[in-house]
Amino acid sequence: MSPIKMTLLSRFCLTILSVYLLQACAQLPPKSAQVSELGRVPTNLKATEEQRWHQICFRMPMNEEGEPNFSTDLFLAHQVVQPELEQHASEIALWRFHRRAANDQTGHQFGFFYFTYDSVAKQITQAIQESDRLEALRGLGREVGIVVDCWSKAGMESIEGLSDKNWNNATQKAWPYFAMGMSASWLSLIDQLSGEQEHSDNLIAHYEVVESAVIEIWQLQGQHAYIHHLNAIFGYEPVFIRQWMRF
Repeated sequence: MSPIKMTLLSRFCLTILSVYLLQACAQLPPKSAQVSELGRVPTNLKATEEQRWHQICFRMPMNEEGEPNFSTDLFLAHQVVQPELEQHASEIALWRFHRRAANDQTGHQFGFFYFTYDSVAKQITQAIQESDRLEALRGLGREVGIVVDCWSKAGMESIEGLSDKNWNNATQKAWPYFAMGMSASWLSLIDQLSGEQEHSDNLIAHYEVVESAVIEIWQLQGQHAYIHHLNAIFGYEPVFIRQWMRF
């Protein structure tokens, strides 16, 4: 066979092989959701059922010193909420955490807000309410109550339903995507740092150590890793925080 015919035949075979490999890759089943992938917006959502923001809030009393036990938030995020995020990753369009503590009627509260269908929310709510890990935490003496739809049901059908109404419309609609990425990054830190710690039967002590490690990362690396790069996305323009400054 002539060299020209050999070249044409080789090209033909390579083309057929490439098409076959591309088809094979396209048919690979999707891998299970990992915590590092939970900050994405799924593209395979159903359009047959209306979505809205759903809220689950964990309420806890202050400790004997009148301070919140913030390490409990990390336990709840990692041990109670993360399994549901992994289970329903393709059915949740947006999600975020909300943390607050004040000497008022609400007190210390850790919130999980997620934008999905009512049918999915019903499954998630039931799973969290029946969580063995939550019961284990309560068994160690930590009081944790659950309040469903703890903020409001009004206006929750819109993406901006949980955004600050003092912001302009564009910011209200854009901010939930930032909040999801921020929450996913925080959860990823917890997941990684928890895995690096030696196994302990004392879950409270374990997450107190994890909390300290997360705080250290925020205090020593947060300016560059988070604030500086956020500033860079906005073109290094200064932002007014009592005074104009760059990070």
